[in-house]
Amino acid sequence: MSADERTVGKPDPAIYEFTLRQMNARTPRPPLLKASECLVIEDSQAGVLAGLRVLAVATTYPASQLVDAHLVLPSLNGIDPADLARRLF
Repeated sequence: MSADERTVGKPDPAIYEFTLRQMNARTPRPPLLKASECLVIEDSQAGVLAGLRVLAVATTYPASQLVDAHLVLPSLNGIDPADLARRLF
């Protein structure tokens, strides 16, 4: 999903809501996802301000500008998804 597919940009959460609806509409139908079960991985301030659970990666902006995220990391190198789940959910 990209910003090219939506008319409203971040920090409006419309792109995330649209993506969640698309994921829940798949066939065969998987268990429905809730926004509270999702993690957004962002590298921008606008994405952090969208109001969802956010892991910010300080690759585009310095960590000091991403402090509103739930967790800020310098990169995703070596990250264990299970560890992220324990830290963020």
